[in-house]
Amino acid sequence: MLDVLFCGINPGQMSATVGHHFAHPTNHFWRCLHGAGLTDRLLTASEDGTLPERFNLGMTNLVERPSAEAAELASSEFTAGAPALLRKIVERRPRIVCFVGKAIWESFIRAAAPPSKSPHPPFAVSGSGSESTTAQILPNGIGAGGSRTPRPSPKRSPSAKKSKSSAVSVVYDLQPYKVVHDTPDAVVRETLFFVVVSTSGLVAGYQLPEKTKQFTLLKQRLDELKNGSLDTSAMVAIPSVMS
Repeated sequence: MLDVLFCGINPGQMSATVGHHFAHPTNHFWRCLHGAGLTDRLLTASEDGTLPERFNLGMTNLVERPSAEAAELASSEFTAGAPALLRKIVERRPRIVCFVGKAIWESFIRAAAPPSKSPHPPFAVSGSGSESTTAQILPNGIGAGGSRTPRPSPKRSPSAKKSKSSAVSVVYDLQPYKVVHDTPDAVVRETLFFVVVSTSGLVAGYQLPEKTKQFTLLKQRLDELKNGSLDTSAMVAIPSVMS
């Protein structure tokens, strides 16, 4: 049983070459993980295989095919990745799936479920003590995360900036969706979804302290989920099998 399953976009060249997640030396993932208290020491990418047994953490990608750039991936690959990820969720039943990059979440939820009426989580979270960070997603945006090192987004043109107000807001926090596990003997009855910013060192808008803060909030939500203080009743249930 996993506490958190981290999901990236697809393996980058370095990660594919060495066979480990978040392997680029400038990637902040492993430092964020330790800084948030999700591991008891700073791990290296080569230790990713020890995460399930030692820390109840897992790794996967929305698209399994390696590429030098995320732009090399076809939209059909993102669509095909959603049901495969859902199967992993049903099989492994993590408490939380954490998408490392907001556009990875956008790609997944576009394929897995209809849009929520509200862009913000319509559920109560108790005593957070942390301010949630919001980000704007442009329609059909494909970002990067996971074990690859994505490039930062190009500067928007004036016309693109004008359309920003109509963009969907994504909170770097829990999302208003869940997968319900209805097996009678299930220890974990629901899987929730969390989004953090890409941990790539090329993401100039968020430095290590800000990224670590998001991972700290992830751990806080996990603790709330475990102690029963998190109300998930208003979340939208995603079908565990896609047609």
